[in-house]
Amino acid sequence: MMTHMSLGVSFDGNGFQLSLLSRRLNRIRIKDLLAVTEIAEKTPAELKKQVSGFLRKNKVENYRCVLSIPRQETILRQIDLPREAESNLAKVVEYQVASLLPSEEVSVCYDYWFPRPEKQAKTLQVTIFLVPHIVLEKYLQICEGIGLKVDLVAPSSALVASYFLTLQSEFKISNALVVHLDNSRCELVGLSNKRLCLSREFKVSENERIQDFLPGEVDQFRGQIHLPEDTILDIFIIGDADIEDNNLRQDKRLKIRTLTQPISFHLVAGEFASEGRKIQAHFASWVAAFSGLKSNPPIKVNLLPAEKRVRRSNFILIPTYVLIGVNLILGLMMLLNKPVQERYFSQQLSREISRLEPEVKKIRSVEQEVANLQRRIDLLSDFRRSNKLVLEALNELSKILPHDTFIFDLNLKNSEVEISGNSQSSTSLPQILDNSSYFQDAEFIAPITKDGSGREIYRLRVRLRANQPPRSVSNAKNGRHF
Repeated sequence: MMTHMSLGVSFDGNGFQLSLLSRRLNRIRIKDLLAVTEIAEKTPAELKKQVSGFLRKNKVENYRCVLSIPRQETILRQIDLPREAESNLAKVVEYQVASLLPSEEVSVCYDYWFPRPEKQAKTLQVTIFLVPHIVLEKYLQICEGIGLKVDLVAPSSALVASYFLTLQSEFKISNALVVHLDNSRCELVGLSNKRLCLSREFKVSENERIQDFLPGEVDQFRGQIHLPEDTILDIFIIGDADIEDNNLRQDKRLKIRTLTQPISFHLVAGEFASEGRKIQAHFASWVAAFSGLKSNPPIKVNLLPAEKRVRRSNFILIPTYVLIGVNLILGLMMLLNKPVQERYFSQQLSREISRLEPEVKKIRSVEQEVANLQRRIDLLSDFRRSNKLVLEALNELSKILPHDTFIFDLNLKNSEVEISGNSQSSTSLPQILDNSSYFQDAEFIAPITKDGSGREIYRLRVRLRANQPPRSVSNAKNGRHF
């Protein structure tokens, strides 16, 4: 089964993080995580050795590498354009980018994204992402120095928004505010109706708690997207944060969810199932890797310069297409060959059945007669055997039972004999039967009672000592022993 691999890279201060994700069918699994700190104090060779060891440990050769650019390094602008601009949107965006630059000497890398507008919409909401060329080159040089070939570069806000929009049905959201706390910084990403509506980052002091700034940010976001007061807003919090404000928790307009465990992120964590904090700390990098596993993410942005993107010639895929075509032809032939062969064999089988059917009927008729005769023989044998045992049992009882003991009923079934009658003294009967060489295990199966004349009425069960008990039942009723 084919498995796709994606490596996410994110930078934080004087270090970087790597997250390796794999996809098999629709399951996305965290393969491994790596955090490298104090990179300024290490040589490129040491860093490259550490990264290559990480990839070698996980047996990774082919993967897609996605670089996440921190929000503070990104310029984001949202503009509304006439619907007619869609036909020449690339040129229009180029003019807009030129107007955003302070001077012509400033070099930037940019890309843009816009949600598919409704048919009756008259405007397009276009989001433009810009990164100074010098900043992007710095990160790319570090990646190349540690042996990573970057395939896609995207701002962290776009990656976070794309992740939540991809899993929108799993998270069951329509309007959401994502709060990502990472050390002393907080990144806010707002989503509404499958659109990226807010992307902002600010510093958080050591004494500042999330409940100190979250209510104001929520009110500001509600106003920005014109969300009615009675509409619930989903709040997703990633990072080490405890909300102690009960008023915030009890606000029925808010649905606050703190994502701490892998299952809350809709990921298969594997060996990291119990390391929720580590997965939170690598949020920026594994969100980037998550985007690399999607061929058509909701927010498709790539800030990597065109000259550095991997270009694959269509001729390289010709052998693959030829092989696929040959396999399709062979598969089609196999599919067509099977019904033809089945029809041919079915016809042959029908002819053979027709030829042998008269003989088969004769054989079945003879078999039926033989079976009937065998059943009659067995029945006669059973009668003979059972009658013989009954006679032997009666003969033995007539010899060993006292003269004052009478038998009214005798039943023989599967080597067991049940007798009932009356006697002057019934308590001695089991011992008398056990002393016989013909019977064993005698016992009463009903309490001893007395009739009107004072005689004891008994009912006994005793086993025959025969090796092969009969299969049928024989009765001798109203017999009497003198």
